[in-house]
Amino acid sequence: MNNSAARFVIILTVIALMFPSAVAAAQGGGNTVYLPVVSKAPPPPPPAVLQVGPMGGTFPGVVVDPMNVSVVYAGSYGQGVFKSVDGGLTWQSINNGISNLFIQTISLTPDGGTLYAGTYGSGIFRSTDGGANWTAVNNGFPAPSIQNGGFIVYDIEISPTTPATLYAAIREVGTFEANGLLYGYVLKSQDSGASWTTIWNGWWANSNRGDYSYDVDLRASDGTLYLATHENGVWRLPPISGLVEKKDWVVLQSDGGDPERKNMSARNVVVAGSTIYNSIYKLVGVYKSTSDGNSGTWTIKSTGLPASALYGFALEKDPNNSATLYLGTTNSGVYKSTNSGESWGLKGLVGTYIWRFSFAPSDSQRVFSGTNGNGVQFSDNGGDSWQWQGNGVYNATISGLAVLPSQPGIIYAGTLGAGVYRSSDQGASWQRVINGLGDLNVKALLVIEGKLYAVTGTHLYVSTDGVNWSAEVTMAPSAQIEPKAAEGQFEMPFDHLLLQPEEERLQRAEPVELEENDGGEAVSLGTGKPITSAAKNSAGLWVGTAGAGIRLTVSPFCVVANDPFGQTAYALHNHNGVVWASIDKYDPDDQILKYYVMKWNPKDNICNWDTANRGILSSIKVNAFASSPSRLLAAANTGVFYFDGNADWTLASGLTGAVYAIAADPNVSGLVYAAAESGAYFSTNHGLSWQAVPRSELQGKAFVSVLVDPQNSNLVFFGSRGGSTYRWDKTLP
Repeated sequence: MNNSAARFVIILTVIALMFPSAVAAAQGGGNTVYLPVVSKAPPPPPPAVLQVGPMGGTFPGVVVDPMNVSVVYAGSYGQGVFKSVDGGLTWQSINNGISNLFIQTISLTPDGGTLYAGTYGSGIFRSTDGGANWTAVNNGFPAPSIQNGGFIVYDIEISPTTPATLYAAIREVGTFEANGLLYGYVLKSQDSGASWTTIWNGWWANSNRGDYSYDVDLRASDGTLYLATHENGVWRLPPISGLVEKKDWVVLQSDGGDPERKNMSARNVVVAGSTIYNSIYKLVGVYKSTSDGNSGTWTIKSTGLPASALYGFALEKDPNNSATLYLGTTNSGVYKSTNSGESWGLKGLVGTYIWRFSFAPSDSQRVFSGTNGNGVQFSDNGGDSWQWQGNGVYNATISGLAVLPSQPGIIYAGTLGAGVYRSSDQGASWQRVINGLGDLNVKALLVIEGKLYAVTGTHLYVSTDGVNWSAEVTMAPSAQIEPKAAEGQFEMPFDHLLLQPEEERLQRAEPVELEENDGGEAVSLGTGKPITSAAKNSAGLWVGTAGAGIRLTVSPFCVVANDPFGQTAYALHNHNGVVWASIDKYDPDDQILKYYVMKWNPKDNICNWDTANRGILSSIKVNAFASSPSRLLAAANTGVFYFDGNADWTLASGLTGAVYAIAADPNVSGLVYAAAESGAYFSTNHGLSWQAVPRSELQGKAFVSVLVDPQNSNLVFFGSRGGSTYRWDKTLP
C-alpha cells in the first residue's frame, strides 16, 4: 500500500468512528463522502443602545506627537481625551484616571513621552504611557477662594530645552467671587508637574478687581516668559531663579499707543525671537511688536482680514517657519499669513469657531484644528483645504431633534457650532444641511405647522424641505445697546443651550418697536438681544429673546414682558391654541432673578399675558414645555411639573434635578420621555410619575433633547450635551 492510500484509509477510519452514517453512505456505493459541516456561531445581536452621529463636537485641545506624526491627541469638551494612531482617521477614547472629561488644553513633551491635559475645573492630569493611564498633578495649586471650587487650565507650556519645566495659565471656576475679584494665576513646575509654585496672580494686575491669564509662551533661547491676560494685555517675565515677585514682571500693554485700547483682552501671545504677536478679543487684527513687546512698539496688522468684528481666538506660528502664522476666529474662519503677520488670507472653515492649531513638526503642510462644534479638522496642504477627522469621535451637543411630517423616516439634529444634520437611516449616517443657514450655533430645533425652524440666537431660520434655509426673523442690533465681552461666554461656551441670560442682564434694554413684515421679508426684532425660542398660534409667530422679552412678529406688533431690566424667555409652547412661556424677571428689591410661567390670554385680540405658575416657585426655571396629549408638562430645574387645567401645577414623582426636554410618543397614549441632566427617563401615565430608562448606557449622561420616531415607537433618540446622539431600540435586549 502506497503512502497516499494509507493516508486515505486512516482518514476514512477516523471519519467512520466519528460519523458512521456518513461512511456507510460512502461505502454503500455512492461516490460522495459527506464530511461534517462546521457552522459559525451567529453574530451577536446589535446593542440596544448605540451612540450615533452626527460626529463633530468641541475640541479645545489638539496636539501631534513630535516623534510620530501619525499619533494625534485631541481633548474634547465633555468626552475627555481621544487618541489617533493613523493621523486622525480613526480615534479611541483614553480616559483611564481622568475624573473630569471637560478638557480645556493638551500639551506633549518634545520626545512625545509625557502628555498633559488641562481641564475645566479639576486642574491638570498627566500620562507617561501614551494616554493609557492618567494621574492628577495639582500639588501646589493655590487654595480656591470659592468653596468646592476648582481651576480652569487654559494653557500648558512645556520648555523645549528642559521638558521637566512647565508653565500653566489657570483661573478659578466661577467668574466672580463675592468680593468681586477675579482669581487667575500662572504656575511653574520644574519636576514634570509633580509640584507647582505661583509666579503670577491676578491681584498684581488689578488689586480692586483682579485679572486672569489665558496663554503663555516661552522664548527658548533665553527662557523669557510671555503672558496674555484677560484685561491687562501682554506681560513679560525675564529668566529668574527663586521667588518671583510682581516687580519682576514687565507690563507691555499691547495697545498700539492708543489709550482707548488699553486693558484689552489678549487671547494669545506668540513669540518669534524678538517679534511678539497677540490676538485681541473683539478687535479686528493681530498686534505685533518687533521690539520684544515693549510698550509703544505695537502696531495692528489687519490687511486681508474682514472689516467686521473679528474675534481672534487662536493664534499659532508654524514651528518650521516663524514667518507663517495661523489665526483662528470665532466665526470668520481661518486666516494665514506668510509674511510675519503683515497681510492675511482666508483659508476656509468660515462659520466655524476655531479653538486650537497643531502642526506636524516635520511637515508644515499637515495642520490640525480643534473647533467648537465641528470636531477636529485636518489640512494636508497648509490650510488651503480642510477635512473633518473624527471616525470614532462623538462629541457634538445635540440641541434639538425633529422629524418633519412630510418626511417620515428622516431625522434632523441641531448642533451647537455645526448647524443642522439629517439622517435617513436612523442615525447610522448624517449629512450636513446648512444651505442658507448663516449661524451654525443652533440652540433649538422646532417643528411648527409642518415647517422646520432653527433658533440660532442671531436669527430664526425656517426650512420647508429640510435642506435650504431662509431667515424668517432677524435680531437687528440696537444702537442703544453696547455689546459686552462677557467673561464666561468663551471660557465655557457650551453650557446647555449657550444661553447666558445672567450676562445679558448686565445690559439694559430699552423698548424697541418691531419692523413690520410687508411680504416675505425677514422680520427684524431690533432688540440687539439673542433669539431663544419660538411658537405659533392664531395670533401669529411669537419669538422669545434673551433680555428683551417676547415679541409677536405680525400685526399687532407688541412687546410682551419687557421691563427696564430686560427679560429672557426660555421656552414658548402652543398648547391647544394657547401659548405658554417660561420667562424671568429681575427683582431689584431682592436683587435676584425670579422665574415665571406665563399664559397668553387672547382677550380683546391684543397681547395679554397672565402669570400662571401657581405651584412652581419663583426660584424654579422651566426649560421646556410639552403636551401629552391634553395635559401640559413643564421640564424644570427641579423635575417635571404637570398641569391638568386646574389652578396649580403639580410636581411629578420619580424624577428630580434638571430636566431639559420632553417628548410624547405620538402612537402610544400616555408614554412620555424626558431628557435630564442625570440621564433618560420615561412615564407611562402622561407624566404623573417617572422612572429611569432601564439602560445603564442612558444613565449618568446629560441629555438636552429627545425624539420618538413617529414611524417606529420602538426607536427613541436622546441628544446629549457634548456626546452626540444615543439611539435606543426597545426591541433589542
